[in-house]
Amino acid sequence: MVFYVRFPAHDGVRCSFTTMVFYVRFPTHDGVRCSFTTMVFYVCFPLHLEGDGKCRYSHSLVLCLVAQDCMLIKSTQADNTKKSYATYSSQYAEYCDISRLPLVEPVVVASFLKVSVERGLSRGTVTKVIPSAISDLFRYSSSNPCKHPLVKEAKRAASKLTPPSKEKKPLQTAHLLLIEKITPRTFVGIRNFFMILLMMVAMLRECEAMALETADVWLDLVEGGLCLFVFVEVSKTDQCRNGHTIVLGASPLTSICPISWFMAYALSRDSRAVFFFHAKEGSKKSVEAKLAVTTPWHKIKKFISSIGENPALYGSHSCRRGGVTAAVAHNINILLIARHGNWKSDAVFGYISDSISRKLSVSKAILS
Repeated sequence: MVFYVRFPAHDGVRCSFTTMVFYVRFPTHDGVRCSFTTMVFYVCFPLHLEGDGKCRYSHSLVLCLVAQDCMLIKSTQADNTKKSYATYSSQYAEYCDISRLPLVEPVVVASFLKVSVERGLSRGTVTKVIPSAISDLFRYSSSNPCKHPLVKEAKRAASKLTPPSKEKKPLQTAHLLLIEKITPRTFVGIRNFFMILLMMVAMLRECEAMALETADVWLDLVEGGLCLFVFVEVSKTDQCRNGHTIVLGASPLTSICPISWFMAYALSRDSRAVFFFHAKEGSKKSVEAKLAVTTPWHKIKKFISSIGENPALYGSHSCRRGGVTAAVAHNINILLIARHGNWKSDAVFGYISDSISRKLSVSKAILS
């Protein structure tokens, strides 16, 4: 842990306090590699004059307590949030270091956004992710440069200069049926397919699926039928970690029944593993280690390519999007869908991809 301390100019007479600016780098670990997260906070020290006319500090700062508080708060962030924040906050700190510019100035933040646009980064990254990452640096500060009108105008300009983010296409049941036919009945094959199947049917984010532990997925009898339960403890929409339980029913007439695939995976997985989806024994990773949060993204790309589709049009969010789209197509109540996927707002509507026939039904209904 490294502390960078900067003292503003002080003449010892007119100022009644001074400010210490701390740039703190906390090591973070995602289970694969170690990186650093930089945070900035300010502490004001009251001053008083001694008999020699010089200023003395009247209070001291216990750095270890501040560090512990910061690390505790950072530990509650989702893995993918910490990873993206660490990436762009580090880039911003490096940009300021090379350019010899202060991190705290709004004009510097605006300049970095301009550079990010010129790098060809997406609209969402420039206008949402990067400002959030920089704001996270000033989480413990009384002033945040990202709230300055200049930065808001820079974000508005960036949204006009960058192309809109391309939404990934939803995964369809037809895709799953094709993928199931070519899935090898090995541990890796069963794990990868069940991972994608579970993410679609339970409408899971990739970070939620990778955070599942062994005890979080189980079978139980409900109303005379066998059901699969999935407990999601860590979610971006559940910062307090109250938890959310999803119930999945059997589909005995199809080859992609989640309960059948759960049983197959349960027989092939290692009982010693802490996480539900784990690495193959003998691979580079330990069976007790957590799979990378990007694992579903890579597997979906590979699956989609294997059935002749364009992998560039699909990603890990295609599962969650596909689950919502399929449920809406079967006229499931949107409130029930939102509860199933643990949506806390009307953001669920953004996940629905209407088919051409559903779009045409609007004009047909008007003219009929």
